[in-house]
Amino acid sequence: MLLNDKKIKALLPSDKCTPNKPDKVSDGNGLQLWVRTTGSKTWVLDYRLHGKRQNLVIGKYPAMSLQQARLKNNEVRELIKQGIDPKAQKYTTVDSGINQFANLAQQWHDKRKTTIKAGTFSRDYSLYERDIKPLIGDKDITTITPLEILDIAHRIENRGAGDMARRAIGQIGQVFTYAMRLGIVTYNPTYKLSQALTPRQQKNFARITINQLPQLLSDIDSYKGDPLTKLGFYLLAYTFVRTNELRFMQWNEVDWQAKLAHEILTLINSHIACNEAVAITATIWIFFSWCIDVSYNAPIAWINAPMPQCGKSTLAKLMGRMTKRTISTSNITPAALFRSIEKYNPTLIIDEADTFLNNSEDLRGIINAGFDRDDFLMRCVGDNHESTPFNVFGAKVISGIGKLTPTVMDRSISLTLKRKLPSEKKQRLKELPKATTIAIQQKLARWADDNMQRVAESKPQLPESIYNRDFDKWEILFQIADSLGGNWLKLVTNACMVISQSEAIETHHSEELLSDIKTVFERQGVNAMPTRDLLNALTGADSDGLTLAWATSNKGQPMTDRQLAKMLKEFEIKSKQIRFGEKNLMGYSLADFTDTFKRYLEK
Repeated sequence: MLLNDKKIKALLPSDKCTPNKPDKVSDGNGLQLWVRTTGSKTWVLDYRLHGKRQNLVIGKYPAMSLQQARLKNNEVRELIKQGIDPKAQKYTTVDSGINQFANLAQQWHDKRKTTIKAGTFSRDYSLYERDIKPLIGDKDITTITPLEILDIAHRIENRGAGDMARRAIGQIGQVFTYAMRLGIVTYNPTYKLSQALTPRQQKNFARITINQLPQLLSDIDSYKGDPLTKLGFYLLAYTFVRTNELRFMQWNEVDWQAKLAHEILTLINSHIACNEAVAITATIWIFFSWCIDVSYNAPIAWINAPMPQCGKSTLAKLMGRMTKRTISTSNITPAALFRSIEKYNPTLIIDEADTFLNNSEDLRGIINAGFDRDDFLMRCVGDNHESTPFNVFGAKVISGIGKLTPTVMDRSISLTLKRKLPSEKKQRLKELPKATTIAIQQKLARWADDNMQRVAESKPQLPESIYNRDFDKWEILFQIADSLGGNWLKLVTNACMVISQSEAIETHHSEELLSDIKTVFERQGVNAMPTRDLLNALTGADSDGLTLAWATSNKGQPMTDRQLAKMLKEFEIKSKQIRFGEKNLMGYSLADFTDTFKRYLEK
């Protein structure tokens, strides 16, 4: 079926359309129009090259017309006939207008039109058409410099419109922010450009003095007219908004961001038994999933508990209902994992990870590589087994009992839950209406849209005790808390100290074990020991000077050989068959500890 403009304009998302699976309408010869759940329409070329089926985005409708898309399709087909990969041709994206400032600015204005007043939109769009578009509209946004933007502002300023010049810089900055979310640019060149303009002349309007304020509030309180007018006077006195703004104010104009964070926190506390630090951290981590585009690191939310039935799966599912672009699984293969991350860029929820993650080196490698934005995973794919880089950076929630391997734990923030008391009443997740969490997702999406740049530019002070990897894990959460305002920065600071201290104690526990093993070998004066003798020395009556915990670390009982092996596995130390006299026994060699002692015990 050949398309025409009438058919294209009539296209709407079908019932089968999802965020991850758009509707695909063919125009023939491999040209498709993809219709997404948002109603946006994108031109995509479907083709084969070297036996591989591929897709190439060439533009968006209506910025790229049907005729232009067909012409571009013919151009690309000629390249394919010559064996040339069209994705390697730079002009494909530039010429199609995808990176053109005017195209991106139009998309931004179209999205904004539905969220602001008609008068505001008309004013801003007129500014764009008159002063911005003629100078940089046809430029590739990646090539636009701060000096070009400043030139636009100076032209406006020179005709005596200083405030309009500042609005022009702000509007261009918003388009760049939009392009950053699409992955087209990596920075915003408008940062602090307004400081180069002539400062505003201060105008002082009539005002009351601080001594007159009590009388004003008293007069408002004694007002006997319309109750709404009285409330309006109160709002004017407490908020200082313009009278016109107050009269025509809409509920959606109220800044609810602090309220939104408390709403999420309350929801977590109503379903999960945990301490305040965990609930606060989980709340901010949900915000992080919506701000991941401006974060260099992606801290893993590690939901754990000492025993079953503590609500791990519940918290994972609850977070999954509020995070961005969620994909949930209770098991997954390495191939499915890295391909899913590459294709969908999801917030990945992995439940019951303790049942399979620690036993899969490939899965752990993918999880670890996804912590830094610049890390790539290399895999051989295709018929020719070509070595291909995959970007597996993304937000991940992992839940399970016990501990993960040290490399994964090093990239995780531990959210440790506890079993609720019989007297504690917690709501069941299945009774939580989906409409509630969908509404929160919508608010989070709007919050991220409005505050992404603010988060990126935030430079909060982290506690001095937080450094190295801990700093990398917590930095984005501090940036979000700082952007939320209120007391959220203080709350996250306290939560960070509590959780980091708990993690440090566990690390110290392992160091104590190494120290005690070193002492045992030195006292015995031997180069190897059977496992049972080493355990007896650590837990026995002759353990003077050693950590007393090993005699009761197994729920009040002495440490077992399996527990010893598990703790030493973190340092890549394993027991082995060793000759002791006439017998071969499982034991540990001093030589296997030498490197570990130097790394962790010698200061």
